[in-house]
Amino acid sequence: MAANLHSSVKRAFILIGLLFLGLFAATAVTVKVAYSQESGLIDKNYYEIGLEYENYLRKKIQESKK
Repeated sequence: MAANLHSSVKRAFILIGLLFLGLFAATAVTVKVAYSQESGLIDKNYYEIGLEYENYLRKKIQESKK
């Protein structure tokens, strides 16, 4: 089947495949950096930090209503 395709179509398929592989590699690198300990992008205490932020926002809203 591939032998019947025009050379421009073959080049287009190759280009799309390379772009897909590039996007896959970029995603893998992004995930690796996000989970690395040195970068600190993902904190292990994210839930507690979120709860503290919600409490802070509630206090600010209550203060603004007074």
